[in-house]
Amino acid sequence: MKIYFAEISDFQIWPYAKAGAKRFLVSYFYQLKNDVISGIYKLVPDAEIFLDSGAYSAFTLNEKINLDEYIEFCKANKDRVAHIASLDDIKDAEKTKQNYDKMTKAGLKVIPTYHIYEPYSYLDYYIKKSDYIAIGGLAIKTMVKKKRRRINAIMDVLDRIPKNKKIHLFGTTDIGILYRVNDRVTSVDSTTSDRRSVYNRTYSVTGMIATIKRESKSRLSVSNVHTLWVYSIYKWLQAERELNAFKELKELKCQTK
Repeated sequence: MKIYFAEISDFQIWPYAKAGAKRFLVSYFYQLKNDVISGIYKLVPDAEIFLDSGAYSAFTLNEKINLDEYIEFCKANKDRVAHIASLDDIKDAEKTKQNYDKMTKAGLKVIPTYHIYEPYSYLDYYIKKSDYIAIGGLAIKTMVKKKRRRINAIMDVLDRIPKNKKIHLFGTTDIGILYRVNDRVTSVDSTTSDRRSVYNRTYSVTGMIATIKRESKSRLSVSNVHTLWVYSIYKWLQAERELNAFKELKELKCQTK
């Protein structure tokens, strides 16, 4: 399993480079505002980039992504990225399918996105068309707050996908879930290594909260916050290695039965 770190600015790249991260998910929506791809390659020349349309981000900000412009960008940058996700529409499964078809007809090899709340007929269509399928809709509040519902939804979808297909989970780095599905899932992405707010930075692997609110007497220095940030990324990379080792162990156990 590969973990892609999803970041949106040059400022957020250096801690990942320092920790040894190589894989990044770049949102086209934010790439238009800031050349993140060039920033990544400047600090991590051998980076592996997964290009996402950023449709969810655009939706949350009440903005839209132009499909034709996204297609032209993908054509111009296809040699700079390892994978390209097609433009999805979280409210319209048919539109998502049409976008995927248009991008493939334009000569692009793209990964379709199936949202867990859509009819299975769309998933079946992508299974026939692509060897790599992304699963979205996992970051909505009702899924994030109810872990059991989230894992059940993921397992229901995974059970329908042939084992020879590659699978990407958008916005999912819950360690408990990843240990459950790591024998089926090829890659995941998330920004959970650094959850920011006005009041604090929460490092999800370490479970530590670094308070940076100015009026707080117990706030950490900027250098300490940065140190924790790098350490959190390092721990995610360690978790990735452990997940893959656990997968190999399970496969070996099955072979010896």
